[in-house]
Amino acid sequence: MGEVYAAQDARLQRRVAIKIVPAHLSYNEDLRARFEQEAKSISALQHPNICVIHDIGSQDGVEFMVMEYVNGPTMDKVIPKEGLPADVAVRYAIQVADAIACAHAAGIVHRDLKPTNIIVDQSGLVKVLDFGLAKVAVLGVSAAAIQTITVGTTPGTIVGTVAYMSPEQAEGKAVDARSDVFSFGAVFYEMLSGHRAFEGESSAALLASVLRDEPKSLTELKHNIPPEVQRIVTRCLKKDPAARYASGAELARDLKTCREMLFPDSGTRLTAARIAVEVKRPRFLIPVLLFGHSSHRRRRLFDQALARRKLGPHDRSAGDFATLRSRQVRPGFRARIQGGESNSRRRGGGQALARNFLRHLSGHEPAWR
Repeated sequence: MGEVYAAQDARLQRRVAIKIVPAHLSYNEDLRARFEQEAKSISALQHPNICVIHDIGSQDGVEFMVMEYVNGPTMDKVIPKEGLPADVAVRYAIQVADAIACAHAAGIVHRDLKPTNIIVDQSGLVKVLDFGLAKVAVLGVSAAAIQTITVGTTPGTIVGTVAYMSPEQAEGKAVDARSDVFSFGAVFYEMLSGHRAFEGESSAALLASVLRDEPKSLTELKHNIPPEVQRIVTRCLKKDPAARYASGAELARDLKTCREMLFPDSGTRLTAARIAVEVKRPRFLIPVLLFGHSSHRRRRLFDQALARRKLGPHDRSAGDFATLRSRQVRPGFRARIQGGESNSRRRGGGQALARNFLRHLSGHEPAWR
């Protein structure tokens, strides 16, 4: 909403972005109100993944906003035709989720989350911008309280970008933080697959698709997306708001757990302290965390472990890892894991520990050597 120009702050010697409402549109009260609302929304937020606002004013009838200049392309330019690698998509998605979590904690619902409102700078830092459609529910609320806040709009009014809006937003109903979660899911789906979650030849057809259709399974579009990642996308895109994540904070936590489980080298480092904590609290994924081989080998072990649990195709495709992650193993396995920790320091120790774990689950020797 508005026009954006790159500029140089002569006083502070820094590059900035200036967003304006053109003079010929400045008499549009709705645009002026949205412009002012965006400034208020952003100024209430302080987060590394949200674009910073420096100043706001009016000159010769032109409303302007001075913002942080972010040197990088928007997300729609970053996503290749085949989609981003899963680990890269998760890394970007966590930053977006953290940004909307900050907004939700301040009582703000973005309402227009889409790839063109997300910028990735040259270092890989993600910035969420354009809060022009954001609604402020209650300033200064706690993160826990946001789950019960509903942000009202004029009944029957549809605002946002159709391809990424939630069903309730498409119907002009009141929206809350869960509407942003749905929009996030549509963006995340596109990041992973290179395809939009909802498509239509016209705005009306697209609107009908958002309200009625389920997106194609990600496995139909790309074969190497982990089931756990698919589970997160599926939950975000539920038509029923009650079935989605309650807020950006809950979504961000699940994404970070997924990253640590599947892509430990792309985010949180596997430190000695973390290993020690996991050893004291044995769970299904401990051998994967301690296993000292490549990510490809870790994934193969993971799949074999699931197969030996005799999960059906539906369970595996749904990525029912949350249940497995919280399920304690049998009591006798604790000492075996603790003993395996010292063995893993020797050559082949991690492999022996993983084989020992699979044998414990199934009662059979693993097929691999």
